Amino acid sequence: DALWAAFDGGELKKYNLRSVEVGANGDCQYHVLSSVLCDVNLDAHAIRQGVADELTARNGLYKDFVPVSDGQDHDASYAAFVEKTRTAGEWGDHVTLKAACTKYNLSLIVFRSDGHPVHMEPHPGIHSQPPKHGNIAYLSQIHYRATEPLIYKNKKPMRAKKPRKLVSFEVYVRSFMPAALSAANRPVEPKVASNKLVWEINQNAEENTQYASQK
Repeated sequence: DALWAAFDGGELKKYNLRSVEVGANGDCQYHVLSSVLCDVNLDAHAIRQGVADELTARNGLYKDFVPVSDGQDHDASYAAFVEKTRTAGEWGDHVTLKAACTKYNLSLIVFRSDGHPVHMEPHPGIHSQPPKHGNIAYLSQIHYRATEPLIYKNKKPMRAKKPRKLVSFEVYVRSFMPAALSAANRPVEPKVASNKLVWEINQNAEENTQYASQK
C-alpha cells in the first residue's frame, strides 16, 4: 500500500533494502523472525512458543519492561503478558523481540518508518557463539516485514548498508519507561541519537505502554 511504498522508496532504499511481506494476522513479528531463522526451519508458531518460554525462564530480564495493568500487581501483569505472547494472533512488541534475540541468538537491526533504526541484541553472557544478523522493517504501530537487498541492473543483489546511528533496546525503552529501567539498574541518562528521537517516541508512548488494550 501507499505507506509501505513510501517506506520502501525512502528509508529502506537508503540502506539498499526493500520490504518483503511474509505473513500477518497478528503474527507478523513471528513470521519475520521465522524468515531470519530460515536455516533452522522454525515456523511462526514454534518461534512464538519459544519466545514465551524465554519470557518465563528468564523473567527477571524482562519483567521490568512490561507495564503494570490496572487492577493487577506486577507479577499478575507479567503472567498475563506471557500468556498473550503464547496466543496466536496477539501482536509482538519490543519486549518479545528482545526475548527472541536472546532465545535464538539474533542481532537484528529494526529499520523503523520514523527514521530511527533500533539495534536488538541478545542479553550478554548467554550464548558462546556470535549472533546471527538480520534486517527487519517496522511500519510504526502497524506491521513488521522481512527485508531483502535491492537488485542491481545486472541482477546481482546490492550490499545492505549499516546505519551510522543505531539506538539500543535500552535507550529505546528508556524514552517511555524510565522508571522500569531505573528499577532494572540501568544508567539513568541515555545516550540518544538526537532529542528528536525522544520526542518522536514519546508521541507514541501511550500506545507503546498499553500492550494489553492495544493487542
